[in-house]
Amino acid sequence: MRATALLLLALAGSTPGVAAPVPTHLMKEHPDLAALQGRWKVESKSYRGGSFGFPDTETVWEFRGDTWAASSKWHGYVSASASKVALDSVDGVKRLKYTSCRRLDKDGKPDGEEPDGVLWYRLDGDELTVANRVRGDKGRVVDPAKPDDDTAVMVLVRVKND
Repeated sequence: MRATALLLLALAGSTPGVAAPVPTHLMKEHPDLAALQGRWKVESKSYRGGSFGFPDTETVWEFRGDTWAASSKWHGYVSASASKVALDSVDGVKRLKYTSCRRLDKDGKPDGEEPDGVLWYRLDGDELTVANRVRGDKGRVVDPAKPDDDTAVMVLVRVKND
């Protein structure tokens, strides 16, 4: 838990150009997870034809090994969480399952838990498109390229090293 807290504090206050190194063992054992390693910045969020969330929020995701950390900044307020992830696919659509999600407060101390969940994703070079079911059967396969009215979609771009 301490390592997760340190990762989230580093993520919340880090320089956008610094990405995590890809753990060597992931390259061969888990190529899909290796491809996600590093930092990603949310470029757009859409739901039912419009955008969602606060327009001036900066959200960054980071994958380090099998840990996914997310940090959002909005007018000085920072929210952060970290989860363990596992990847697979269903009917040809890639799935990211997250578990053990912990929220941290501004001092990096545990501030609660979030339920386990599923995101559906598509990786195209340095663009990551993620979809999740907002309503209805949350376990149903959702192709990020073909969202329906019950699906929110986020597009993230890889943060390059300077």
